[in-house]
Amino acid sequence: MQSKKVNIIREELLSDNWYSLKKYDYEILQKDGSWQKQTREVYDRGNGATILLYNQAKNTVILTRQFRLPTFINGNPGGMLIETCAGLLDQDQPDVAIIDLAMPPPGGLEAIRVVKRNYPRVGVLALSGTEDIDVAIEALRVGADGFLPKSSEPKVLLPPLLALAAGWSVMPRSMAAILAAAKPGHASLERLTPEERKLWRLVAKGLEGNDIAAQLLVSERTARRLIVSLLRRIGAANRIEAAALAGRAGLLDERWDEHPD
Repeated sequence: MQSKKVNIIREELLSDNWYSLKKYDYEILQKDGSWQKQTREVYDRGNGATILLYNQAKNTVILTRQFRLPTFINGNPGGMLIETCAGLLDQDQPDVAIIDLAMPPPGGLEAIRVVKRNYPRVGVLALSGTEDIDVAIEALRVGADGFLPKSSEPKVLLPPLLALAAGWSVMPRSMAAILAAAKPGHASLERLTPEERKLWRLVAKGLEGNDIAAQLLVSERTARRLIVSLLRRIGAANRIEAAALAGRAGLLDERWDEHPD
């Protein structure tokens, strides 16, 4: 744990009764170029997340009120604090990220790119104030795994979020129908091998990686590699876009199983 401005000299575990309490001796670089030694105690409870839950109908946010012993010890008579809803993350990274496409610069699309680049296994749900199909397609193209308009009721959001966490891709049925309505020629199919067309069909049907591996008689790791290669070949950002392209290209027509001509 080193940097150009901070040098950890010594680390001592003081307690691990609940979470870890450690004492650090370190040097920190001063403006005049000298190094100053300091000592701090750090209580580490792991990574956490806090969310402001906004109620559009009431124009309010939801806060919590909890007892906190340190504040009571420091003179807060009731020991209660007003806080945002928060909790520890069970793993090293979240399962789902919800990104508003209208967020301030650098913007939602760039945020999606950054999240997928750094956390490729996180399911990204893009939210937009419009149901414009072009906006949805652009979000999917840069890496989103799902798209929903902000007009969706809160109770409607839960099933899509659970589906994303389970590895599925989601979008409104009306948009999926629009994507599947147009049927371009079979040029993209004709340049694929029979094995690649079969894989594309399996992806379009929504099969999971282990099921695809079983169908292709390969390992799950190999199946994932083949899927990534296929997405690159057909120009799809993710499985939901691959499924939409499959419908538009007529791939789900049974005659493409063995006879693509």
